[in-house]
Amino acid sequence: KKIRAYLGFSNEAYRVDAFEAIADDVKVDVGGIITDAVEVKRGETVFACGPQVMLDALMGVVPEKNPLYLSLEARMACGMGVCLGCSIKTAEGNRKVCKDGPVFPREVLIG
Repeated sequence: KKIRAYLGFSNEAYRVDAFEAIADDVKVDVGGIITDAVEVKRGETVFACGPQVMLDALMGVVPEKNPLYLSLEARMACGMGVCLGCSIKTAEGNRKVCKDGPVFPREVLIG
């Protein structure tokens, strides 16, 4: 299977070489909107991390039938699931990003 990586940066690209070492195709965007460049074929699995606004946009780009896993960013005060500072609402009830995640399948997240 072909591995594609889409890298979006605010000001300056960095560590692109690390992705080029493991991916077949790497697209880089500096200062733009990387989700505009994303092309997903039927049946492909997508893994993504980044700010919530980008993940929200990606959910609109990736077809609903394609598996989509999102790594969430959240402030984690304790990192052990005790303080509930990283708690999010999901289709399965409240979850802690630090302990139950940080990666969640799209169908679990509530937009």
